[in-house]
Amino acid sequence: MTTHQAGIARTGSSYGAPPPESAARPSVLVIVLVTLVLGPLGAVPAAAMASRARRRGLSVLRYWITFLVVWAVQLVALVLVLLSWLGGGFAGIGTPAPSSVSPATGATTAPGPSFAGPASSPPGSPSAPSSPSATPSSPSATPSTTAAASFPANTTSCGSNVAVNSMTSCQFASNVAAAYRAAGSPPSTTLDVTSPVTGRSYAMSCTAASSGLVTCSGGNGAVVHLR
Repeated sequence: MTTHQAGIARTGSSYGAPPPESAARPSVLVIVLVTLVLGPLGAVPAAAMASRARRRGLSVLRYWITFLVVWAVQLVALVLVLLSWLGGGFAGIGTPAPSSVSPATGATTAPGPSFAGPASSPPGSPSAPSSPSATPSSPSATPSTTAAASFPANTTSCGSNVAVNSMTSCQFASNVAAAYRAAGSPPSTTLDVTSPVTGRSYAMSCTAASSGLVTCSGGNGAVVHLR
């Protein structure tokens, strides 16, 4: 073998043979991790690895296929989780309300119509005494009306509550009654009352009796009885 042939043989054995494909191929692990965490952003490392593989004369399909498969699995998982959550929410809407539980006995009370009726006593138990059907009527709170005091004899009535003697006019008696009421109806008082007949003022002394009759006297023998 000549020197030129030996050199060609060395060149073919040292430089002509391509490197092993497994050692020069970029890894897809970065694509898987980024796609699982960031979803569609996994296309960035997929494009970078595909470009690196293209410069080395390798196929770029495996990088894009890896990205698409991992992203599809992630989307399916998200859809399943969403459907499960929505299904639980709709199931909660149709769930009937729980029946109430009595805190004292622990018995469950189911909603439904109740029928009122006398409870039967167990055999041998003494029956409770029946309550009286009628309650005693309360005494009347209205006090009895006290009869008005009667006017003395030989007097002239000037109304239901005023009477005078023969020396007094009913007009003057009305003024006396008005002055007595205006003074607060005291048990004993003296009033200055003007007579509409004479136009003069007269002093009238009024005293209330235990019977409720008030007698006012004064002037020129004038007497007025009030009740």
